[in-house]
Amino acid sequence: AARYPSVTTSSTGGAANAAAINAALVAANAAGGGTVAITAPGTYLLNATSNSYSSGRKYLIDIGDGASNVTLYIGPGVTLKMADGQQVDGAPVDLVVWRDVTNIRITGGGTITGNTAGQTGWTQASGENGTKYGQVTPGCILRGFSSTSAYETYESNGVTIDGISLTDHFGNAFDITGVKNFSAYNVY
Repeated sequence: AARYPSVTTSSTGGAANAAAINAALVAANAAGGGTVAITAPGTYLLNATSNSYSSGRKYLIDIGDGASNVTLYIGPGVTLKMADGQQVDGAPVDLVVWRDVTNIRITGGGTITGNTAGQTGWTQASGENGTKYGQVTPGCILRGFSSTSAYETYESNGVTIDGISLTDHFGNAFDITGVKNFSAYNVY
């Protein structure tokens, strides 16, 4: 499989970082598969963009719609972090998304983090007497979408998460709706 060059951007370029990573994933998908590697240690801030898979949601990184044989390698010492101010009321943010994929892998020893302290725009209340959510948003760190709404329909097959740290997020770590053969190893 092709190996795409490391994504090199600054720690302050949230929109540029997300665009560079997503462009590399698009190239890997267009080539029929490959590895997108982020290897230079550091913290990469990421801005959210609208999610075409689900109305009202946003995402930071999109593995792809119909992707196959793609690896997102987040190297040791690399942190992908949601930039401040990305989460607002009514628009949950999922950090890494995919839809209807085959044989994808997220690996490498790095970290994906939600930066809840920087998400001051989520003010919605829940529970009795207007009690605030114990989380910032119902967004997920890793979220698979299915092109149908049926939970029993498995349109993704072979998703592996290995050697990744998932930290400081607000909703679920995984939502793997529609994924058959999902594996998680050494996830912290």
